[in-house]
Amino acid sequence: MGQGLFGFSGCIGFLECSGSSYLAADRFRNPKRRIVLGGKEYQDFLGGIGGMLFSTAFAMRLFAPYGVKEVNMEEVYAHATDTLAKTPPEKLPQLMADTTATLKEHFKDKDIAFSEIFIRMMSDMYRYHHIALDNLGNEPEERLTKINNQDKPAEAAPKHTPANAPRNPLGHVTPPAASHTDRIAEANEPQLQIL
Repeated sequence: MGQGLFGFSGCIGFLECSGSSYLAADRFRNPKRRIVLGGKEYQDFLGGIGGMLFSTAFAMRLFAPYGVKEVNMEEVYAHATDTLAKTPPEKLPQLMADTTATLKEHFKDKDIAFSEIFIRMMSDMYRYHHIALDNLGNEPEERLTKINNQDKPAEAAPKHTPANAPRNPLGHVTPPAASHTDRIAEANEPQLQIL
């Protein structure tokens, strides 16, 4: 499909513009075109003004860029991962695959591979929400129980919360990472310096 004045859409736009211009001129010039307001007959100036507005809009559309799409991919990934983090763990792998396929289909003109999108979303899920696909809903003790086929399940470790943050091997408490939105909000807060 062409664009602008010389393509197919330009030809259609030109026809629309000329048609609405003809209607506007007809409403202003033809004495048979009357409108009744408040019991009195007037020349149909309202129809003429409406036709002029449409012809102006169609004329401006002739010079507008056709099919331009600019998207901030960082924001798309941020919204997708923030939404996926709220889903139940048992549905997360399928929803991540479906979301990745939808994004791949929607941005097919950008030449982004399915694996790039999936890996980016998976790493953002781990980085900002502490959700990894290899251990959804399973604590280490629960995995050992499943592996060893024990009848009695081991006691589950407490879930990681801000009050009970996970510890790294050196014993330091690892603070939970903020979501994309929280990280931007914290970056915009004024910082106090104590001298």
